[in-house]
Amino acid sequence: MGIGGRALAFLKAAYSDVSCEVKVGEGRSDPFELSCGLRQGCILSPLLFSLFINSVVARLKEAEVGVKCGSKLIFMFLYEDDAVIVAEDEKSMRLGLNVLMEWCREWSVEVNGEKCGVMHMRTKGVKRMEEKFYVGEEEIAVVEEYKYRGCVMDEHGRCRRMVEERVKAGAVALRDWLRRCRASVGESEGGQKGSCWKCLLARCFCMELKYGAVGGSLSQ
Repeated sequence: MGIGGRALAFLKAAYSDVSCEVKVGEGRSDPFELSCGLRQGCILSPLLFSLFINSVVARLKEAEVGVKCGSKLIFMFLYEDDAVIVAEDEKSMRLGLNVLMEWCREWSVEVNGEKCGVMHMRTKGVKRMEEKFYVGEEEIAVVEEYKYRGCVMDEHGRCRRMVEERVKAGAVALRDWLRRCRASVGESEGGQKGSCWKCLLARCFCMELKYGAVGGSLSQ
């Protein structure tokens, strides 16, 4: 990677003889040594993890596992320690999982099979695949929908349930906001209170709808 000199010496020193303690209330456990993992809260940890996991991305690219998107091959989505492997068919998916597991064995990484899922993206007229997939000896469940980084999508590429849930949550938040506005300004029945109420709607509600954010400040 081209890392050497003082930078490499610093990283070696930062991860040599690492020990931790567990704090519960005011009590602390006895120190215990750590031989793997990154320092939580360290500003270098995201960069170091990206460098660490980049090799599995390179191996999937070499195996040509992925989905064609124009002239590019999309083979994986990565965010922190969450990963999504995409493939054109069952054979490519199995190859991708084998590449992943080989990398995990080499670098002593464990995959939690209970948090994994395989989703067959297809149109309604296409029958769902009957293939089974594994991480190690653990079978991966075939699911109808999957939640990734807060977004829920079903096997037909729709996000209807997520949209409905967010609409309901937004309606609850809007009702609560209106209730607090009425308690502060009063009902919009003309006069000074009515003009203040219209000002609130113009300042906050309309800007929220147009731009997704509230600008300015409010006073009594």
